[in-house]
Amino acid sequence: MSRVIRRATEWLGESLANRFSALALMITLVIVVPLGAVAYGIIHHLLSQKIEAELRNVVALGHYGLEQALRELNGDINSMARRSLVTNAIGDSEGRDAYLLPFLREFVAAEPRIAAISIHDYRGRAQITVGSGRLLEDEIQPLIEGVISGEKAISTDLRSNAGDTRLLIAAPIVFTPTRSVEGALSVEIDLPALFGRYFAGAPEHHRVRLLDGQGREVARTGDNTGEQNSISLELDESSGLKGYRIEIGVDSTVVYQSMSLLALGFVVTGLLTLGLANRLSVRAAERLTRGLRELSRAAREIEESGDSTRLYRLPIQGCDEIATLTLALNRMMVSVRGAHEALEARVEARSRQLAETQGRLAAILDSLRDVVYSFSPDFVSVLYISPSVTELTGSDMAQSPDSPFGLTSFIHPDEREAARKAYLQVLSEGYGEQRYRIVRTDGEIRWVRDRFHVVLDEEGTPLRIDGIVTDVTEKVMAEEEQARTETILNMKNRALEASCNGIVIADMTQPEAPIIYVNPAFERITGYSASEALGRNCRYLQGSDMDSPEVRALRHAIANERETQVVLRNFRKDGQPFWNELSVSPVRDPVSGKLTHYVGIQHDITARREAERQTYEWFVRLETIFTLSPDGFVSFDSNGRLAFANPAFERMSGFTVADIVGLTLEEFDERMRVLGDPAEPYTPAGVDLAENYQDSRRRHRRRTLPMLLPAPRVLSRSVRRVGSNNTAFVLYYRDVTRETEVDRMKSEFLSTAAHELRTPMASIMGFSELLLTRKYDENRTRDFLDTINRQSTRLTSLLNELLDLARIESRAAKDFQLVRQPLGAIVRDTVAAFMIPGDKRSINLELLGELPEVMVDAAKIQQSLVNVISNAFKYSPGGGCVELSSELQEDRIGLRVRDEGLGMTPEQCARAFERFYRADSSGNIPGTGLGLSLVKEIIEIHGGSVDLDSEAGVGTTLTLWLPVAPPIGDAAPAETQDQGAAAPVLENA
Repeated sequence: MSRVIRRATEWLGESLANRFSALALMITLVIVVPLGAVAYGIIHHLLSQKIEAELRNVVALGHYGLEQALRELNGDINSMARRSLVTNAIGDSEGRDAYLLPFLREFVAAEPRIAAISIHDYRGRAQITVGSGRLLEDEIQPLIEGVISGEKAISTDLRSNAGDTRLLIAAPIVFTPTRSVEGALSVEIDLPALFGRYFAGAPEHHRVRLLDGQGREVARTGDNTGEQNSISLELDESSGLKGYRIEIGVDSTVVYQSMSLLALGFVVTGLLTLGLANRLSVRAAERLTRGLRELSRAAREIEESGDSTRLYRLPIQGCDEIATLTLALNRMMVSVRGAHEALEARVEARSRQLAETQGRLAAILDSLRDVVYSFSPDFVSVLYISPSVTELTGSDMAQSPDSPFGLTSFIHPDEREAARKAYLQVLSEGYGEQRYRIVRTDGEIRWVRDRFHVVLDEEGTPLRIDGIVTDVTEKVMAEEEQARTETILNMKNRALEASCNGIVIADMTQPEAPIIYVNPAFERITGYSASEALGRNCRYLQGSDMDSPEVRALRHAIANERETQVVLRNFRKDGQPFWNELSVSPVRDPVSGKLTHYVGIQHDITARREAERQTYEWFVRLETIFTLSPDGFVSFDSNGRLAFANPAFERMSGFTVADIVGLTLEEFDERMRVLGDPAEPYTPAGVDLAENYQDSRRRHRRRTLPMLLPAPRVLSRSVRRVGSNNTAFVLYYRDVTRETEVDRMKSEFLSTAAHELRTPMASIMGFSELLLTRKYDENRTRDFLDTINRQSTRLTSLLNELLDLARIESRAAKDFQLVRQPLGAIVRDTVAAFMIPGDKRSINLELLGELPEVMVDAAKIQQSLVNVISNAFKYSPGGGCVELSSELQEDRIGLRVRDEGLGMTPEQCARAFERFYRADSSGNIPGTGLGLSLVKEIIEIHGGSVDLDSEAGVGTTLTLWLPVAPPIGDAAPAETQDQGAAAPVLENA
């Protein structure tokens, strides 16, 4: 192929005529080939559309018939599955053959499209089959199960057995009354036979196929096996064959036979056209280029003879462009001869000038310190080298035949390879320059600069390589020193620029010591740009604060040319003050020692000062909190030593801080163990600390510690680790004595209340059950009813007192009607209620002549007195005097009830006001244990108090203290006003 291309290229280059004929042939090809291709494409498109239309006409009728037949079969099968004859036969296993088999045979005979029909029970087993069924039961079973399970109303599938393809349609048999699926009806259809019925009449050379969703062939008609032109039509979803399509194709050789003949005609016509065009273009090119061939022949003769002075007279034919060119060539030959003679004369003159110039140049080169050299382009022979090479190298070098020139042996070994590559590279680039070191004969190392270039002859061939070598040792050393200096200066400048501290330099040799340099940190701290700061004195940052001690200290240091460090309050550009930690240092002239500059370093410590202030405030707050907190705090440092304990802990433990500071956790636990209750095991804090470290969920666990010293109390302790590495920890102690006591009282109250309520209820239920289940005489029945009544009264009294207490506590005395009234009338009315005729009990009254007025709810005070007097009588079973007296003390009046009864011990007195607590545990004295609790609540709501004094076996004295009402017109005491604020106050008319 390459040989053909080379031969064609040579043929085109032989003459202009060849190129002209080739161009004409290409133009013809460009016109003829696209026109032929467009015409062929149009005809091919029209023929394809015609073939597609014919195929659609052939397949349309069969496609419609097949879809309609499948839809009718689906409808008939679904309708048959719903007929009562079929649904009844599912349950009639014995007699169904008599009437169902003839019906199914008749149905199959009437429908030649159906190959077999089967009835399946609810388990999917075939009960009756009519027709030539080809499929196995396990192939049908999945489809039947899907219909019976209710997943599909009707289901279709395609199965193949022994090369025979069958369409399987299954429909559920539904029992209408219950709408339940009792079985299934399955039908096998010979799909290839059904397909062949509608497409058996396909034309010759046509093939019709039925393809499934994956493109596999299910049925076909026709025997065409060649290359196909085909179209496809999808079957409708209602036919039951979703995704199936009918494909019809025709043999391509038959279709495109006429197209092949047409294409052959196009090719023959095109070849004839190209041949004719080529012949005509060759003849035209030969006639057009005849004059040019004559010119070419003459030029070739001049080239071969080598005599440009010979005159040629070319014949001129016509007056076209070629004739004009021939005439111009003749005239040019005359001009060339004259120019050649003049040039020879000038060359001779220039040769004489060149000889003179070379002499002068040799003298100049001998006087130069630079080494000038010239060597051959093959790097073999040295053409010239100036005498100054001896001064440069220190040697009268002998030329080496294997090196470009004598300097090669003096090049430093580390740079010889780079120099060699530079010399070789100059041949391709034409010019080169390099700098390298040489080693003189005395061992001194010198730097030289070598510049060289290639000298070419007229044809562009390298003639020689000229160069000059200059000693640049002093320059290189100066550059290195300058580079080192610049590097150091750049590093210092970058350090200044990157510093987070503001740096300012002031020129002390100028008036007012102006700023001559500021770094970016100064701009960021002060808000002033460098242009705004340069040329000004630093005092502009001090604002009006010009006479502070720090400013005076700074002035004094500068006046004495000393360095110093002060903290100044300066002001930013926006007027915001900031704290500036300023360090200033003097800079002196190294020769004269005179002060020239001051360097100031700024450090914005505003955030630090603010943090210190906030830290101090937090410290004071925490110190106050720890000092005033009722809870105890004990902290241990990271070394495990006790570092702090607050006053609350000192009160709880009786220790002083001085006694326990520096103790380890084990020593501290040992001291706390001594204070604990021996009956309760003491758990060391180290246990909680270890659990806290191992399990973060126990971080806030509290442990209860019963303590006996310095006073009985119950403490709650928790441990929390603190610090960045969780090595320090804090012990938190809280006095939960009251909460513990309240929990105990609550438990006892619930237990007692349940007992007090259960006892009367048990009696009531027991006696009422006896009366309901048995018959007793009238006296026995009355005794039972008396007991029930008495227990009901006790239960009612207990509930009333509980409700009173609850109402008083929940409503906060809002039900109290506080009225200004004399206390004597309330007392006398209460005592009168106890004076029942025939009652042997008596009350000895020893009241003051006239009791003062009080602000009270009379009913509540009477209730309190009744409870107290009742207790005095109940707890005096042996009789004795009950005395009611009064006592006036400044702004309060006391009602004292004294009896000579059983009395109480100090322990009983301490619990007398607890709910349900009774001093008599025998049960012989009736009561609920709520009386004194109720009395205490009522009196305290009135702003009073209750005093109890009792001695076992001697008697009990109980005093109710009430505040005296102020004279009318005076302001009520603040305490009375507060106590009665929640209750309405009425004045007697």
